[in-house]
Amino acid sequence: METNAAATNANAGHCITSFSDEGSVESSRYFHARRTVLEMLHDRGYDVPETELTRSLAEFRSVYGQIPNAENLRISVSLRSDPSKMVLVFFMGPVDVIRKETLKTIQDQIPDKGRLNSLLLIVQSKMTSYVKKALESFPYKVEIIEPKYEILTNDEKQALLTKHKLEGKQPVLSLKN
Repeated sequence: METNAAATNANAGHCITSFSDEGSVESSRYFHARRTVLEMLHDRGYDVPETELTRSLAEFRSVYGQIPNAENLRISVSLRSDPSKMVLVFFMGPVDVIRKETLKTIQDQIPDKGRLNSLLLIVQSKMTSYVKKALESFPYKVEIIEPKYEILTNDEKQALLTKHKLEGKQPVLSLKN
């Protein structure tokens, strides 16, 4: 029988995929990334529908499929305190490099630029220096989020639970950006 420390060390090198269910790993990753972004937006005061916050992985897969199209995962919500301001979230699917053409496509897909307060780009790839520079000149705040999941050790889990005054009922994953 392994000790807790030995079990933790054995699991430390494993990817999140070893803790996933029978569905596709890709849908599980998108589900967790999207849910984390929705919770973050809710915490920042955006009007995120409760149905989005409580959607299960099975429900997510029934809506978006086992291999979700990143374009369909887009989020657009308004600020609760000022509905004239909105945030738009784009999930950038896996590509080699995010280039100028991708940036142009994003700009063309922004429905109401006058109301846009913030743009969040969830990226899995590197960006060219041109794209990084161009994003700085946008007339609204642009945030780049590069999700990285990691399995926490028991000590890290306990520290996180204590910090946020939570109780641990299941494995805790940390989304680092």
